[in-house]
Amino acid sequence: MATEAEVAKALREARDTAVTEAQKWAQAAVDEVTDPEAGLSYGGWLLQVRAAAAAKLWQQVYLKPSEIGPAPKTDEEQIRAALQRAADVKFEADQREEQRHPSCGDVGDAWAHVIRQVEIKPYRDFVEGVERATAPIRAEA
Repeated sequence: MATEAEVAKALREARDTAVTEAQKWAQAAVDEVTDPEAGLSYGGWLLQVRAAAAAKLWQQVYLKPSEIGPAPKTDEEQIRAALQRAADVKFEADQREEQRHPSCGDVGDAWAHVIRQVEIKPYRDFVEGVERATAPIRAEA
């Protein structure tokens, strides 16, 4: 049986992992762009898009305390706040995925679709992290 303190600790670890990954992708994008030996390739550009998406997630989920409200004081409040943010993030990712898929003949549509899929991944990663962290409490309910 998991306690609320254990779930809160798992949530903190999920948050720290997401922040570390966002920082890693951002640094990789900077390295790619500032490497004098490498031209801006397709892969480098996708890396920049991925870094931008991770940074956007980091800002929206972790750096907007005014939207989240005051910092949770108890483990229960932290769990509730994380579940609410996960629901909000999942809704946004679902909306992005519902956008029209590309036609095979339109390169611009295909490119937009690739970018959209790259942007959605960090949102999905966050939701999955919160779901994993809170699974023990939800299983007991």
